[in-house]
Parts: sequence; structure tokens; C-alpha cells
Amino acid sequence: MSFRFQHREPQVAVAFALMTLTSTLIELILVDHDLRYWQALIPKDDQSLKRELLRNFVGYLGVEAKST
Repeated sequence: MSFRFQHREPQVAVAFALMTLTSTLIELILVDHDLRYWQALIPKDDQSLKRELLRNFVGYLGVEAKST
């Protein structure tokens, strides 16, 4: 199976998607501040967070699985 990006500039898109993913994880895991106002928006468990981050990442890239 191969993948095809729909984004016009794949290298820029991958860099931006990685920056977005990393920033989100740093903010949620490492930054020490009160998240109580964000609790309604943050996925309830690690699996849900993982799923949503992955959907965000591949969605931004516009990845399509392509059968070979």
C-alpha cells in the first residue's frame, strides 16, 4: 500500500503537521498549568487522544491510501 498527499507542498505540510502534533503534546503533557477549563474539549483517555491526533495529522496532509 502506498500513500498520496493531497497537499500542494508535501514537505512543508509534513513539517507543519509534525510541529502541530508536537506542540499539542507539549501543551497537554509537559506544560504545568490548569487545564480545568479545557477538560470538556480534551479527549477523555489516551486512546481517544491518540486517535484524534492521528486523524488531525493525516487529515491536514490529505493522505489517501492507494492500493498498488
